[in-house]
Amino acid sequence: MTPAGPADAATGPESGPGTGAEPDPQVLARAALTRVLEPGDETGGRWLREHGPVRLIRLLTGQDSETAALTGVSEQRLAGYRRRAALADPRRDLATAARSGGRFVCPGSAEFCLQFACCPRSCCACGGLCCG
Repeated sequence: MTPAGPADAATGPESGPGTGAEPDPQVLARAALTRVLEPGDETGGRWLREHGPVRLIRLLTGQDSETAALTGVSEQRLAGYRRRAALADPRRDLATAARSGGRFVCPGSAEFCLQFACCPRSCCACGGLCCG
């Protein structure tokens, strides 16, 4: 999260916490995933690339039968991801950031790649989770 500027690049200047407008589903999903995945999590990064943020958070919070698409981890590790996803409250997190003068910057926002250009691996190419 970064200090707020004149317009919230992640949700747009007319939406987001404090405006009464609903944040973009991509922003909500990515904010939720910050509570689930750690930076550099190769499996989480792969899932993010394969499914996109909205579908990934739905898979992690949906019915157990839907998680078959999430491969490459043990049942125990998947259960851990699902517990964290169930506890995520992205609207609360975005509102807390806004109250403290911050905003959520993620892939798709105008600032994202410029802000994180120092990443050894392109953040946009790896779905926003820097792995390098």
